[in-house]
Amino acid sequence: VQSPHLNGEPASFDAAARLNVAAHELGLQQAQARYHGQTLRLLAPARLSYADGLAINKLRLGVQRAIISVDGRVAPALDLRASVHELNSALVSAFVPGVLAAGSLDADAQLAGTSSAPSGLVTVKATGLRFAGSTVRDLHAVDLHATAHLKGNAAQLDVQLSAGGASQLTLAGNAPLGAVGALNIKLSGKLDAALANSILEARGQRAEGALSVDATVTGNPRSPEIGGT
Repeated sequence: VQSPHLNGEPASFDAAARLNVAAHELGLQQAQARYHGQTLRLLAPARLSYADGLAINKLRLGVQRAIISVDGRVAPALDLRASVHELNSALVSAFVPGVLAAGSLDADAQLAGTSSAPSGLVTVKATGLRFAGSTVRDLHAVDLHATAHLKGNAAQLDVQLSAGGASQLTLAGNAPLGAVGALNIKLSGKLDAALANSILEARGQRAEGALSVDATVTGNPRSPEIGGT
């Protein structure tokens, strides 16, 4: 399949597969997609079963250094393991230019339950993120580690963010997965005021010192209530 103009970019997709009608299985033997100058490849043969809902067996895709893996059942119930490793700034910039100058991201998920009420654990780790804009490119690199324990209609969050030794933030608490439910989140930590200097100095201003943060977010996603300092 080829398209000379998909949202302004040429795109192509090639695949070879074997369909077993009796077993309700599709065996992917080869697959390759090209878009925005990037090539996404199937790294090993994989199998999709649709005999009872949908199950994916050992799907592994690669693009640049990033590896995407999916294995398990998607429907009617979730029993799924998925991950994205070594997703770096160069790959992000190929699709969204001018956002990141450096850094990489890893994410892992183990899911059960159903798509409308999932349970399990999701972890995200971002390392050395630097933004590409001229006003923010000199800021400290950002590291982030986040976990979300999914419990049906809500998630228990634990997020830690750092940008140099003087800037550390922690976000922890519970949040609904949809528009209905109660928020109970606490944000605390400290921020180096000098982080803003790359923006302020263009206006002839400069900041020094530290900002302490101790805030809460309650209410619901449609009308959150922010308290604290």
